[in-house]
Amino acid sequence: MKEQLSWSIDRHSDPVLYREIALKEDTKQLFLQVQYPKEFEYGSFLVIFDSNGQMRLQKLLGYGEQKIGIGTSPQNTTVGGVPGILPKGIYRIALGIFTEYLERYEGTLPVTVQITIDTDSTDPSLTQSIGASCWIDDLTDGKMVFNRYDRKKIYNEQTRWYKGDFHTHTRLSDGKQTVEDAMKLAKEMQMDFYVPTEHNLVHTGWIDTPVMPVPGVEITTGLGHCNLFGITQYPGYITAIMEHVNQPDLEDYLLMQIQEAKEKGWLVSINHPFLHIWKWKCKKIALEDISCMEIVNDPTYQYAKEANDETIDFLDLLHKDGYCITGVGGSDAHNLPDEYYPGAKEHSVTGDPATFVYAEGLSPEKLLSNVKKGHVCVTRHCNISFQAKGKWKEYLPGDHIEEETITIRIQVTDAKTPAELYAVSYRDGVLGEQIQKIKVPGGKKQGDTYSWECYYSVMGSGWQWLRFEVRDSDGNFMAYTNPLYYGTKEHCFIQLGDALEEMD
Repeated sequence: MKEQLSWSIDRHSDPVLYREIALKEDTKQLFLQVQYPKEFEYGSFLVIFDSNGQMRLQKLLGYGEQKIGIGTSPQNTTVGGVPGILPKGIYRIALGIFTEYLERYEGTLPVTVQITIDTDSTDPSLTQSIGASCWIDDLTDGKMVFNRYDRKKIYNEQTRWYKGDFHTHTRLSDGKQTVEDAMKLAKEMQMDFYVPTEHNLVHTGWIDTPVMPVPGVEITTGLGHCNLFGITQYPGYITAIMEHVNQPDLEDYLLMQIQEAKEKGWLVSINHPFLHIWKWKCKKIALEDISCMEIVNDPTYQYAKEANDETIDFLDLLHKDGYCITGVGGSDAHNLPDEYYPGAKEHSVTGDPATFVYAEGLSPEKLLSNVKKGHVCVTRHCNISFQAKGKWKEYLPGDHIEEETITIRIQVTDAKTPAELYAVSYRDGVLGEQIQKIKVPGGKKQGDTYSWECYYSVMGSGWQWLRFEVRDSDGNFMAYTNPLYYGTKEHCFIQLGDALEEMD
C-alpha cells in the first residue's frame, strides 16, 4: 500500500487536523516520508492511532530529514513510537499545529505538509529509532503505559550527590540533537541522570547508555510550560490540551493534567515562570500541587538572567509562606553544542545548569524521592558540597532542623571565577517579616576551591528557613542550595496567582 496525505495550514487552521487510512491486512512495517518547507521546521507534529485506538507514534516534525517508521522492534521504530504488529483496519492520522511556533512564523502561508505512507518499502533506514529497548509492550488497553520501565533499577549503589539535567530536548520534539548525541554529551558533562522533557510528547524507550534516563514531558501551552518528572504513561490530557490550545477552557484541561500528575505521584515543576513570552499565566494552580520550580533555565539565553533571578526571589516568597517547593535547574538545551543564541557568549548545552541530587544509591525512584524532599543543589560552572551538622544528626538541603544550633560547611570546587557566598534566611516575626540576605565572610580560597564555615541558631518557635547561594563578583549565578527549614506555618497563599499578586 502506498498513499499520500496532504494538509494546508494557515493561522485559521484547527490546532489538530485528522485524516484516516485503511490497512487491509496486518502489517509488520509502516513507513512515512514527510515533506514541508524547511522554514516551517517545528511547525507541526504527527500522531498516529491504530485500528484499536492505540497511539502508535507521536513526533514533532522538526530538525533534519523526517523518515519515520513503525515496526515490530525498537530498532525499526522511530523515537516516540510503539513497536509491534500493525493490525488491519482504520487508522487515524493527526497533524497537530505547534501554535506557539505558528504565531511567530514569518514565512509564507498557507504551508503544505505532505506525508507519503508506505507499507511496501524495504528501506530500513529511519531518521531516529528508539534504540535498545522500548518501555511499552502492552498494546491492549489503548494507552501508552511504561510497563517495561524499571523505576527501581539501581544504576549506582553509592550514597552521594548525583548530577543531571531536568529540562532537555531531542529530535523527538524541537531539539537538534539525536538521543545518541545527547547521551554522548551527557557523559562528557559527567552527568548521572537525564530527564527528557519534550513538548507534549514522550519518549517510549531509550538507547543503551550508562546515564540513567527518567521519563518526563514538558506540558506546553499558551498559559505556560510545566515539566512532569517520573511519568508512568502518556499523560491523559495532552490531546485535549492540544485540541483546546486557543480556547477558553484550556486552563481547565491544564489543571486536570496537573491533578492527574498529583494522583499518579509524578512531580510537577513550573518552568521558567518569568521568562519573556513563555511566562507562567495559569494562576489557579494550587501551590500544594507544585513539587518543583525551575530557578535557573538556560542561562545562555538573552532574557534568562533577569528571569532566573526573579524566579529565585519568587521561590523565596513561597518558602516564606511555609511551602517547601524544591528549586531545580534545567538547561532547556535545543541547539547543537557548537551553536550560540543571538548575543550569547556561551554555548547552550545539556548539563548547564547542573542539578545535583543527594541519594543513597541511584535509581529513578530514589532520585525522584530525594528531589521531592529538597535534597537538591543547582550549579553553573562549578561543583558544590554542603554539610550541616548539629549535636545529634546531619542535615541536607530540604531537611527540617530538629536542633537549636547547627554548623554549616560549604565548599565550591572547580570555580571558573571568584566565588562569593550569601546566606538567605527568613524568621517569622523577626526583621519585620523581611527576607534577609547577607554576604558570608571568611571564605578560604585555594586554587579554584572556596570554603566557608558558619553557624545557624534557631530563634523562637516560629517558621524559619536558611538557604545559600553563590555568585561571582559581578553578581552572576554560580550555585544554589535548597533551604533548611524549622517549624511550620499556616499558608496565606493557596493558588499560584495569590503569590504572583504579592510579587507584583
